[in-house]
Amino acid sequence: MFSHDLAVAERERSMNQNNYLFISYARENAEFALRLAKDLRAAGATIWIDQLDIPFGARWDNVVQRALHDCGSLLIILSPDSVRSENVKDEIALALDKGKPIVPVVHEKCEIPLRLRRMNYVDSTEDYEAALAALIASLRRAGLAADSSDARVAEESRPVSSAAERAEAVLPSFHQQKKRRRFLLLASLSLVLLSGVGVLWNFDRLLTPRGMAYIPSGEFIMGADTSSREDEKPTHRVRVNAFYLDQHEVTVAQFREFVRQKNYGTDAENGDGGFVWTGAAWEKRAGVNWRHDAEGNLAQDHHPVQHVSWNDAQAYARWAKKRLPTEAEWEYAARSCGKDYKYAWGNSAPTRANGGNIADESLSRRFRDWPMHTWKGYNDGYDFTAPVGSFAPNELGLYDMTGNVWEWCEDWYEAKYYEQRSEDNPTGPDKGTSRVLRGGACWNSAEGVRCAVRNGLSPAERYYAGGFRCARDVLF
Repeated sequence: MFSHDLAVAERERSMNQNNYLFISYARENAEFALRLAKDLRAAGATIWIDQLDIPFGARWDNVVQRALHDCGSLLIILSPDSVRSENVKDEIALALDKGKPIVPVVHEKCEIPLRLRRMNYVDSTEDYEAALAALIASLRRAGLAADSSDARVAEESRPVSSAAERAEAVLPSFHQQKKRRRFLLLASLSLVLLSGVGVLWNFDRLLTPRGMAYIPSGEFIMGADTSSREDEKPTHRVRVNAFYLDQHEVTVAQFREFVRQKNYGTDAENGDGGFVWTGAAWEKRAGVNWRHDAEGNLAQDHHPVQHVSWNDAQAYARWAKKRLPTEAEWEYAARSCGKDYKYAWGNSAPTRANGGNIADESLSRRFRDWPMHTWKGYNDGYDFTAPVGSFAPNELGLYDMTGNVWEWCEDWYEAKYYEQRSEDNPTGPDKGTSRVLRGGACWNSAEGVRCAVRNGLSPAERYYAGGFRCARDVLF
């Protein structure tokens, strides 16, 4: 038909402009790949897949190589077979080397390749229709898929009950049932896909996931040379890519929901408890875990979760489709894009208006024999932890980057790691025995809550002062 010919011509024109998704998959997943390709194309997306787009008589290897080289984005179907496939590995490597956005779609549960592990992904293992609906919606928002009316013109011969249209039909209920998951998914996928169409708007800020702050890319001087410890030296220049960071530390209420949904047992619950302050010393007590505060009382919902290990923080981050920040990302964000700040609020002494929850006079009055120095003349109003967001945020909209609880980071801790002077998005040593914590806690003095201060503990240590916040990549 004439309308069909126009649609085909338009699709070819779009592909010539490099605005198409190249679908990469293992041969064992050919049936799923074809289903997804047809559903996306029926929805008006411009895609390329070898099963549909290699002309008869053409050398398939030459055509595939050209299509991969010219594509705007790569959609990779992940499964145990694709993870092992040399062809898929080569296609991922080329896309990464060329800086092409990648959209991972998990078809079967598998160990996600290391270089893709920090990317957000579409999980189709449990609900294909819902995952497809979210993917199509994101493509349409990015201008990489036609509206549903245009899609019907392009695929006139396709039955009304196509998978893509069924997915659109279930979108309202999916939105109600999984509102948070869909919001994060659409935001992250839109970031991935918008980069392929030359959009000039600042969508990275517009689509910042709920409860997170956008941290723009930049360079800064990491470490400290005054008031510093040996593991903060030497100072060195570091470049950090843009990312998102939770505005608040993860709360007790948020962690409780994770535990409920995953039936998760923390290291403290599976071990011999955690430490509490008795009024004179820190004492290990059986049964103490994330449900408790530093004195062993039941923790309040809006306070930061504590008594959690690095392992626990990682499990939560995976559940939330996020990750822990690297040590470099954390310091860069705490310093409001790497400014020469000693504390998250700047270089001045703290006030109730601009300070944080640190060791202060209220703590020393309650515990006369408190073993650490307190900040003379400052009273933050809390003996121990405060509800998240009780103090003013830094210039990036991040709360409690100084004090409240120490925050686990992704990196292994090594005291002399800075001597390597890693410059581009450093991720820490390849191995170690301790993981990094940053930011200090409510019972640390001025020296212990500086942005440059580093701490390291065993990944299984359920630190009484240990909490965390999560990060997420900006994929563009």
